[in-house]
Amino acid sequence: MIYIIENESLNENFIEKAKPYLSKQRTDKLMQLKSLKDKINCCVAFMLLRYGLYYEYSTVEMPLFDFEKREKPYLTNISGISFNFSHCKTAAACIVSKENTAIDIMDIRKIKSSVVRRCCSEEEEMRISTSTDLDREFIRLWTRKECYVKYTGIGLLQDFSEITENTPGMNNIHTIEKKHYIMSYYSSYGDCEIIRPDVDSLFDYIYKKS
Repeated sequence: MIYIIENESLNENFIEKAKPYLSKQRTDKLMQLKSLKDKINCCVAFMLLRYGLYYEYSTVEMPLFDFEKREKPYLTNISGISFNFSHCKTAAACIVSKENTAIDIMDIRKIKSSVVRRCCSEEEEMRISTSTDLDREFIRLWTRKECYVKYTGIGLLQDFSEITENTPGMNNIHTIEKKHYIMSYYSSYGDCEIIRPDVDSLFDYIYKKS
């Protein structure tokens, strides 16, 4: 399942409320961040993971995770469950699954033509140039490519222009478009259910049970 919160209204009070429910590992990460938005997203993503683990698997155990060589996160103390985070200025999301998975989310914004040339195949460049909304079309493609490299664990070493819709595995990447952002995720099971918990439920529904 995918858990998502649109985070534009969150502030320092949210961070302070979340701190008691973060792992030491996550707290250390929080302390390294400079911008308020990054700190909020750090807390939201972790809380969505805890929420998802309880919602789907009835576990209140504090999730601990490490990273593979290419920065793909995995749980070290809860076996058989995969997860992935992503966030942007307008939303934060977490996907939880029993299969290897990934997610990417990106705000709708103006994209430079140099970025398009660097990240897209000639066919994709043509598709973008003839689109009625060039920025949205590129961001749709980008989130799908980013989701793919997060799923495979190859990271930014992959030439994005070589990843196309014909690349094996891309058929399992699903895309959702909203007014302010686009989100892509990997699931071989088909469309994932999307849960949009309100902020209070992250505390009232989960953490009072832990």
